[in-house]
Amino acid sequence: MEALTHPAIATDAPQGAPVSPPPTESTEEMRLAPAETDRIPHLIHSLTTLSRLHGHSVSPLLLMSGAAGLTASPAACLRAAQRAGLEGRIIPMDDVSFISPLALPCIPLLKHTRSCVLTKISETEAEIILPEDGEVPRRVPLEQLQADFAGHVLFARP
Repeated sequence: MEALTHPAIATDAPQGAPVSPPPTESTEEMRLAPAETDRIPHLIHSLTTLSRLHGHSVSPLLLMSGAAGLTASPAACLRAAQRAGLEGRIIPMDDVSFISPLALPCIPLLKHTRSCVLTKISETEAEIILPEDGEVPRRVPLEQLQADFAGHVLFARP
């Protein structure tokens, strides 16, 4: 029998067929276990942040338990928030600049089932908290937020 270049690799390839080298960090696809990734929807994260900003801590797991899974609709998330002690509504809006500073913080719904918490707004920029940033606010040009805006805003308070 011919010696394999990489004897630690078992193969069903016919004899004489080239044997692939063992996977290395550079060639191996990055695989993460589900427990290693954040599977909580954007809107659930945003509702958790919004409630914290109002001084009413709510667990994302509590909200998820009432929101019908990982692809929960905004209406299902709002119902889950109401069961957790938040009162709110979803309002259609053509332009993110129509949001009154008096109504902040609120959650603009973004394209591709994403969301953020809007904490400050001016004529030229907005301060938002994105779920992927944790609890760290960032400033963005208002036109950039408008380009990603899906046309609805969730307002909720304890």
